[in-house]
Amino acid sequence: MPNSTRQNKVYIGLMSGTSVDAVDAVIIAIRGSSLEILNTLSVPIPARLQSAVHALSMAHTHEVDAIGHIDRQLGTLFAEAALRVADLSSIPMSQVNAIGSHGQTIRHRPQGSAQSPSFTWQIGDANTIAHITGVTTVADFRRRDLAAGGQGAPLAPLFHQGLAAAAGGQGIFLNIGGLSNLTVIRSGAIICGFDTGPGNTLIDHWFTSHCEGSFDQDGAWALSGQVRSELVTQWLSDPYFDREPPKSTGREYFNHNWLSTNTPALHTYPPEDIAASLVDLTAAAAARAATTFSGGQTHLYVCGGGANNPAIMARLATHCSNLTVCSTLTLGIHHDWVEAAAFAWLAHERLNDRRFDLGVITGSAGTVPLGVIYPA
Repeated sequence: MPNSTRQNKVYIGLMSGTSVDAVDAVIIAIRGSSLEILNTLSVPIPARLQSAVHALSMAHTHEVDAIGHIDRQLGTLFAEAALRVADLSSIPMSQVNAIGSHGQTIRHRPQGSAQSPSFTWQIGDANTIAHITGVTTVADFRRRDLAAGGQGAPLAPLFHQGLAAAAGGQGIFLNIGGLSNLTVIRSGAIICGFDTGPGNTLIDHWFTSHCEGSFDQDGAWALSGQVRSELVTQWLSDPYFDREPPKSTGREYFNHNWLSTNTPALHTYPPEDIAASLVDLTAAAAARAATTFSGGQTHLYVCGGGANNPAIMARLATHCSNLTVCSTLTLGIHHDWVEAAAFAWLAHERLNDRRFDLGVITGSAGTVPLGVIYPA
């Protein structure tokens, strides 16, 4: 890491995922091709705001006033997260080149038609972030890719490509957030990148429906149950898992309704067995994708919240017996902060007018810039 932030470009990345539990803030320094995380911070989303966002994510919610209010509230919360992570690092905002804010996804509809075009929608007003922080903000990263015929997701593979340099330009990367996405890198090039299916979203839903708390700490509840292979096999028969990439998905598809519809005998099983089986679904779907596209790779690098769940990591190791399953920590970046760092990096790339060819990831045509710039 260079000695002074004045010699570097400093960026803040902000990310709130499908779980809507917190805003992850990362402050990074970029010098040439090197990147270092200077500090990190997770700011909890207040329960009332969290519930409001979840309500917006339901398929039949169309309340425009609610969206407008929540957009501004999230913008303020994101701005506060940026200010706090900079203060934690003793870096004045005047030294921050830009903020990259992913926002909060409230709808992701990558499949469309001429009458009903595909779309994706992230809120968390970037104007509010730029105004409160006094820092140029880059946001709305996904919609240009959709306009070019892509899925709008995942974008993390672009960042994974840089991480792979520490592994000789090789590796498979699995990001387990609310959903899971996989990236395959060979000889420094992205071979493919796509959503493999649910990550933590169904696991968390089942846990909160039966237990106190917002998630299964250390996977303890799931580890107390028995994987019901007949259920996992049934779930994996969903057409999404066999669809060829490029592909992406969201909570609009993999949610409690999907679980109920695809498990007629759901409540005849012990709840902890369903928990164990949902963990296995996440691992099995990812493992199937990794095995199909591995091309002789030896390592599966895991990031996102799922990397903190011993139950998921154990099932991944079982299903990926031909791969060494490990955290991105082995490459020098903590698994909790990869996505937020990715959007800080994407802000840097946008300000440097970089265009990306996402054809093998999202299916879009040509090269596109990612992100809209909101000047301070």
